[in-house]
Amino acid sequence: MVDDETGENCSIRSVEDIERDFKHVNQIWSVALINFELISIIRLTVPNSVLTELINGNYDPFIRYSSNQNLISGNNYITAVYSHKIGGMNGSAVSAKYLYL
Repeated sequence: MVDDETGENCSIRSVEDIERDFKHVNQIWSVALINFELISIIRLTVPNSVLTELINGNYDPFIRYSSNQNLISGNNYITAVYSHKIGGMNGSAVSAKYLYL
């Protein structure tokens, strides 16, 4: 979950919301025999300028910032980013590694 330093653009989801969402995601994908394993849920506070760029569709500053934050990474992981002002109604897949919801 992504928050800005001022608290104005914070994710409105809780850990419980995300856990519930992933149960639904796995129900949907089960017909394709795909199961997502939720490894970690964190709340990441980013500088206001980084979140403003993310809201405006420029994902690069966030990717650079988050790469220095010891987030789980690797070839078998997807980082899903939750904030109420990014990703549009259904989210965006900017790369194979980042989903914005």
